[in-house]
Amino acid sequence: MLPYPIARSIRGIQQSGDLKDAYENVLRAAETLSTVLGIVSTIWARQHQVRTPELDNLQKGFARGLTWGHWLDVVRSMDRVMATHPSALIGMPDALKLKKGNTGLEPDLRRPLKECNQWAHGAGPRNNLEASERLAEVVPPFLRAVEAAGFLADMPWLLVHDVKFRRREGDFLISASEAMGDHPDFEHRSLNSPTALAEDVFYLQTPEGALDLTPLVVMRPCPTCHQREVAFSDRLDGRQRVALKTFDRGHVLFDDTLADEVWTLVAPPPTVKADEAD
Repeated sequence: MLPYPIARSIRGIQQSGDLKDAYENVLRAAETLSTVLGIVSTIWARQHQVRTPELDNLQKGFARGLTWGHWLDVVRSMDRVMATHPSALIGMPDALKLKKGNTGLEPDLRRPLKECNQWAHGAGPRNNLEASERLAEVVPPFLRAVEAAGFLADMPWLLVHDVKFRRREGDFLISASEAMGDHPDFEHRSLNSPTALAEDVFYLQTPEGALDLTPLVVMRPCPTCHQREVAFSDRLDGRQRVALKTFDRGHVLFDDTLADEVWTLVAPPPTVKADEAD
């Protein structure tokens, strides 16, 4: 099973009412896949002190709002880094390799991105016949990208609920929900961890340990849906609030506790010299 945001968006394609709906849902699913891959790349890079120009641009992009292109640029920048890094995410270096005909995980997601730009500027299909023709162009690269991203199924997203220290064993018993698959009611899971994890926080579980997905992925109450939703950081609203978007429906909500972490996501704050502080 793939992480919930991806699996849920694919389910949306399957539930499309007609071909025009299917066309739009494929584009949304491709954007969601790109966003999740970009988030995973960014969180991994933060953990291993990896810095690329694309990550710097991502940091700057929060001021105006992130785009699909921001996330794909970050994914592309991981190609050479993960190819040689000893702690590369299992399966991702192979997924990022460029294939024959300029295909591969990142270039295959560029095709629906190009299509989405046309659709956003009023050049979307006007009827089901035209939608069918456009789907024939975007579905194959999208399906290849989904297949290439299959390595994500081996790195579950965990939403931690409770943490208990086990004195005799010297580790922690973690009670969590596994945010995998397309159903919004996540399955419960218990696991042991050598380190404590924070409650009400999403983690990416990797063979080398759990990676904190904050501030890019959080669970927050949605004022529109009137329930808790999985959301991702999209832009900074001034310096005090982060605008979040829910993965499922794209609803916007605001959080005033994440701004500092977003500002320092890629790079730490600049050091102020003593004479400058006076």
